[in-house]
Amino acid sequence: MADVIRKALQTIILYRDGSQKMVAPGEIVTLTEKEHNELRQINPDCLGKLDEAELALLEKTTASDSKADPDKTQGKGGKAGTRGKEEEL
Repeated sequence: MADVIRKALQTIILYRDGSQKMVAPGEIVTLTEKEHNELRQINPDCLGKLDEAELALLEKTTASDSKADPDKTQGKGGKAGTRGKEEEL
């Protein structure tokens, strides 16, 4: 599965590796396809695509990070949710 990079438009709480990770509005987040699909089902308005300037900055930052530490990884996998949004049954 490929990762999906998006910008949070609302507060998002991700559950990864047994702990919560809060993503504030405006932050760029790397999601698994599963997390991305769950968030789109729960609240489709909580994520936005990155514009060209953000993509260029992200690529520049990623390139410099990989040169500094090629083994750097992020925890992935788990459930996703949005604060204040009840899941409908």
